[in-house]
Parts: sequence; C-alpha cells; structure tokens
Amino acid sequence: MHSTAFLDGIRIVTMAQNVPGPLAAARLQQAGARVTKVEPPAGDPFLAVSPAWHAEMHAGTSIERLDLKVESGQARMMALLLPTGAPTPLVQVDRRYEIWVAGITWTDDLAR
Repeated sequence: MHSTAFLDGIRIVTMAQNVPGPLAAARLQQAGARVTKVEPPAGDPFLAVSPAWHAEMHAGTSIERLDLKVESGQARMMALLLPTGAPTPLVQVDRRYEIWVAGITWTDDLAR
C-alpha cells in the first residue's frame, strides 16, 4: 500500500530536549518523517521528570546518545546530518552551544 504521509522518506535529526522540540519532532514523524534524536550521554533531562511522557513523545524515534565534545561523537553527528552528502533537516531548540561544541557550522559543514 502506498503511504499518504507527505513527509514519507524524509529524514529528520533533532537535538531538542524537554517538550517543545520533541513535540514538534513527534508531529513530523506522524507526517511520515524518520526521526533520529541525538541526546547527551546522560540522556534528556525530561526523561527523569516524566518517563511515560518521554516515551510517548519519542515512540518510533531512534535515539542516539552522543558526546559532541569528542571526535567520535562529532563524526557520528555529521554522519547523521550528511548521510549521502545532502543535508538532513535538523530540529534544534536553542542548543546553539552544543552545535558549536560539536564544531558544526552551516557554512563549512551543512552547506555542502
């Protein structure tokens, strides 16, 4: 059967934590996108507050815990963002620091 989801086949990467970003990513997933969430090594702080709600918002989402301060974490993040050389959309809610720590810049890395 052919999918009617308008984002079918689109990959999305998110670093968003707590509620607004994951909720947006969940809606993108409901529209057919394949969502991968990158969390810090300790996980999303919201998981400790409400494990059930965290699980509900991330149902069907692939979660990877990466340390973006080390080269291996940065390399994996770049592999997620540029799997075939074409940029993957990134859902990010005010985590510019983490992007900067990872050494990811729009002009140098994502604009290729």
